[in-house]
Amino acid sequence: MHVLWQEESWGERVLLHYASRVRTNWHDAPPAECFNIAAINETLMNSIA
Repeated sequence: MHVLWQEESWGERVLLHYASRVRTNWHDAPPAECFNIAAINETLMNSIA
C-alpha cells in the first residue's frame, strides 16, 4: 500500500497512471533485462503526480 492511496482526490489516478507506465516499460524491456515491477520508483511516481 502506497501512501498515495490515502489521497482522496487524485491518489488513485496517479497510482493507476504509474502502473500503466511501468507495465508498458516492462513489456518493452529486452527479455534478458531483469525488471522488478514490485519496487516502486519514487522518482517516476513524483513526476507523474
